[in-house]
Amino acid sequence: MDFDLNLILVPLTIGLAICTAGLALWLALEAIKSKGSVFRALNASLFLITLPSAAHVQKKENEPQKTEKETIAVMEQLYSALANFKTSQKDAFVYGQPSITFEMAVPHIGQEISFYLAVSHRIETVIEKQIHGFFPEAEVEKIKDYNIFNPAGSVAASYLTLSKNYFLPFKTYKNLERDPLAEIINSFNKIDERGEGAAIQIVLSPVSGDWRKRGLEIAREMQKNKTFSKAKEETSAAGMIMKAVKTGQKSKESQSAPSPQAAITPIQQEQIKALEEKASKVGFYANIRLIASSATKVQADEILRGLEGAFAQFNHPNFNSFKINRVSGNALRKLIYNFSFRFFDSRQKMILNSEELTSIFHLPVTPLGAPQLKSVKAKQASAPMNLPKEGLILGKNIFRGQESDIRIQLDDRRRHLYFIGQTGTGKSSALGSLIAQDILSGQGVGVIDPHGDLVEKILGLVSPNRAEDVVLIDPSDMERPVGLNMLEYDLRYPEQKTFIVNELINIFDKL
Repeated sequence: MDFDLNLILVPLTIGLAICTAGLALWLALEAIKSKGSVFRALNASLFLITLPSAAHVQKKENEPQKTEKETIAVMEQLYSALANFKTSQKDAFVYGQPSITFEMAVPHIGQEISFYLAVSHRIETVIEKQIHGFFPEAEVEKIKDYNIFNPAGSVAASYLTLSKNYFLPFKTYKNLERDPLAEIINSFNKIDERGEGAAIQIVLSPVSGDWRKRGLEIAREMQKNKTFSKAKEETSAAGMIMKAVKTGQKSKESQSAPSPQAAITPIQQEQIKALEEKASKVGFYANIRLIASSATKVQADEILRGLEGAFAQFNHPNFNSFKINRVSGNALRKLIYNFSFRFFDSRQKMILNSEELTSIFHLPVTPLGAPQLKSVKAKQASAPMNLPKEGLILGKNIFRGQESDIRIQLDDRRRHLYFIGQTGTGKSSALGSLIAQDILSGQGVGVIDPHGDLVEKILGLVSPNRAEDVVLIDPSDMERPVGLNMLEYDLRYPEQKTFIVNELINIFDKL
């Protein structure tokens, strides 16, 4: 009897074709997502966030005094608000889930520690309003990207993960004696002004609420005197199936007779409480990256060790702690690439709730004793509502991204208007701006300039159609002298005659 090879080859060929098509489709989808992620990164908005130094902030009258922890907790509200920003399934398919990036950094030129926030340009206005809502004193400035990398130097980097399962929290600011941000800020102290830079980057991506339900389920199982590992195993999908099978095999009599349970230990009770507290707050998928750059590899490693050491304060012996993952070679290049584009890496993700994130990154709202921290030097204020709509533009008021023209009306100009300042502070430039506006509007101007620089600048602003209106008097020009009758007066006002004579005599007396 002949064996028909088609019985094997046809199914094998079909299966191979399906696998090939599936692989091609997967690669195509990954290429689309990769391009979409780059497009989103290139169109993101970067904001510099600064606050007045907490040591110099004046408390308002009748305002209740907040403790340090209550002041820090405001950042939790901001994280909770950010958890609501999600994208549609279509955008998530093309671009991936949206991410929000917080950064603390020192550029490779300078020593000031700055706080940054990067978001999609679609939600930048809403995010800016959220920050001002929770931190009214904050200044939020949209800027171009900064650079921490020494062009001719070396880079050292690492990323953080949790040493245990993410359901267990690490030690947060509520359990620490002092603001944990102070320790993190101090880790930037040994960075030179030129040629060295460092950054801590936290990339957040939305996560569904299923992890919170699972965390509470684990806590309930631990109430039955089960270890965390056992409770986690039984609340998993496989564990639930096995539990259902075992339950079906039991008789009704055995189900009605509960087995005695040992008392829960204090450590277990503490773990149960910690699980419930973590699951009670919103969470995010998080990537945490540490980057250092310097002229030499040794110095870059030294800076990075300082950054890594600042996270030891969060270690909790009974719960969780951070694990440092140093990278090198291709992994280092990949991490630098993800850092630069602010990409979220699902392979390095962990779930952190708003309290944990606040412990790692919050705006400097408490006195930290860090003079190198970038802060607001002068307070900004909004423009008054009754600004004049007409007149010369003196300047612009910029408050929380809103620009308002500040004008001076003609009646106000007829009174006393002074420009006071040291040499080189911009008095002539300000006057030149006002004079140029008058010339363009067809007004007449008279300029007396002892140096001549301002007059030369203004002459360059005169349009050709007003060239015939210009009268230039230059006392130093001997070829084209202009005669002045010092005793001339208006015949309609005879009293001017005595005044002019007296003033002229006073001039000669002073000479």
